Amino acid sequence: MKSTLRSRLVSLLAAMSLVAGLLAGVGQPARAAAADDLGLPFFGLFMHNHDPQATARAAAAGAAMATVEVHWAELEPVHRPDGSWDAAARAGLDDRFTNVSRNRLVPVAVVGWAPWWAATNTRGPLNAGQEANYLAFLRTLVQRYSQSPYGVHHWMLWPEPDAERSPTKSTERASWGDDGAVFAALMRQAYPAIKQADPTARVILGPLAHDWFDDPDGRTPGFNAGGIFRYRFLDDVLSNGGAGSFDAVGLNAYLAFASGWETHGSGVDVAAKIDHVRKRLQSHGVDVPIVVGEGGFWSAGDEVPATDGSGRVIGSLQPSEEVQAAYVAKLYARARDAGAAATIWFTLDDYDALPTKYGIYAAGGAPKLAQPAYKWAAAALGDPRRPVPASWLTALDGQVESYGSVGLGRWTAVAWATGALSPRARVSVLPGARAYDRTGKEVAPVGVAGDGAQLYDLGASPVYFERTAYVTMVPLVLRSFAAQ
Repeated sequence: MKSTLRSRLVSLLAAMSLVAGLLAGVGQPARAAAADDLGLPFFGLFMHNHDPQATARAAAAGAAMATVEVHWAELEPVHRPDGSWDAAARAGLDDRFTNVSRNRLVPVAVVGWAPWWAATNTRGPLNAGQEANYLAFLRTLVQRYSQSPYGVHHWMLWPEPDAERSPTKSTERASWGDDGAVFAALMRQAYPAIKQADPTARVILGPLAHDWFDDPDGRTPGFNAGGIFRYRFLDDVLSNGGAGSFDAVGLNAYLAFASGWETHGSGVDVAAKIDHVRKRLQSHGVDVPIVVGEGGFWSAGDEVPATDGSGRVIGSLQPSEEVQAAYVAKLYARARDAGAAATIWFTLDDYDALPTKYGIYAAGGAPKLAQPAYKWAAAALGDPRRPVPASWLTALDGQVESYGSVGLGRWTAVAWATGALSPRARVSVLPGARAYDRTGKEVAPVGVAGDGAQLYDLGASPVYFERTAYVTMVPLVLRSFAAQ
């Protein structure tokens, strides 16, 4: 009798130890080691306005990082032999980085925009013989802004460098697209220069557009064509010694191009594009984190093709504040499930230079519907989280897209109906869960199944479901004890 009880207690303690181990992992992101080394939070915002009010709005929206554009042309509008910067431009950049750090946001510098004396096209490539001036600029930049009070340790080099050299469309975006080998050579010099200035720095290639392709030599992927970007650019960089010159790859991803990626990759929307690029990197023996440098949807602008999640176009998605707000959780849940190390929403504010309204705030600073949606998504899906199957949520009727994660002592699933322009579906959720709409307002179930599971109806707008992690694990202990 005592022996049997002792064996039961030993088994119980072993089971509890297992649960404790699992709970210890709750809240720890399960990214690859390379992603852990990157040190970026998952939720970011792309910013064009960096005054104190703007950075405060970014923090209020729940972002944990923010981009700061660094224009070489503004800092060195005229080349001086001593490499000195324009005083007003330097003071302005000081303020932008200070405002970001003061609001406890991780700053990410987006560096590019060469001065007229260093490049024919401001986005590159550099004119012959200007590499040394660029490297000297980078060293000064990193040395200055890696220090307190700025604390910048993440550097994105050359946004959308894969644009062709002489595009017939969007000529102001001409860049390095036809010069992958030259770009690789520059990155090979820039990487050690940055590391020497700040050994803790992380260098991010791009972000690449890697979409809307124009490769007249036939090396396009066969979809998402008609634009200005070279599909072969990434291969050209990697084939010419660029593989060891960055710690991560930046990648822009927009819903307008989802159909092509879904048809030719694994996953939905941004996830399919991440999958495609990761496989391209692996084919060159490269395994680094992928950062979504720009992603999002607009409240006003062009309509885009709507897909069923597998590449089939089912109609047109009309932009509105409602549709934009519904997309926030979709972007972040898909990107996290695909293994993105971080995702940056484009943009914080609408601004007049773009007729398309990407911001989660209006140009005057008023929050749009996407702002509370972003804030709740950051709270429910943000750091520290790791993706897990949403196995405690079951689709009963209709087509459902769902993603699970675990962290902070709770399981979370986010789900929505899909497969049609006005989708409807019903899900069953295990007892003990609570449901919230995209703003965090609690949602009541529409019924209860015979086994006690709760029933919820879904539409196109995401619904979050949460269960305490401890609740789901206690039965494991009890079953283990009862089995003895």
